[in-house]
Amino acid sequence: MPIQYQLLREKELIVGYAWGNITSKNVTDGLLQLSSLPGFRAGLDRFVEFDGSSCLSDFDFEGLKKIKQTSLNSELVSAYRTSKIEKPKYKLAVVCSATLRDVVFRLYQALWDAEEAAKVEVAVFDQKFEALDWLGHPCLRVPDARPDIHPT
Repeated sequence: MPIQYQLLREKELIVGYAWGNITSKNVTDGLLQLSSLPGFRAGLDRFVEFDGSSCLSDFDFEGLKKIKQTSLNSELVSAYRTSKIEKPKYKLAVVCSATLRDVVFRLYQALWDAEEAAKVEVAVFDQKFEALDWLGHPCLRVPDARPDIHPT
């Protein structure tokens, strides 16, 4: 799967990596993997890095609808099924090339309605250090590529 997440519990941060040709099914599968991480909470800040090989050209309206439905079913519903609290706000920092910036930003906008979008601060960056600083982790080092999940 060209999307992989890990939870850095001590930093209360979800780190995601994406590479290659990313389809709507990959995003759906990634959301399911994300919400099943031990210790996952919906309000955790997120750092997602798209590497230079990432391509997001295989999305269609039906795929976006499926992603949104999966997001609602896995993350929101399961995280709050037993809770009466409102979904907490979180930050999402995305690192990607300039060629992907607009596509990534529009993808996230398409997935959230106005209520959801108001609870997520999204920023897209060119460099990891900028994204990590914005998230409040200026000294955190994340690898350029995860050899255990990134194909060689």
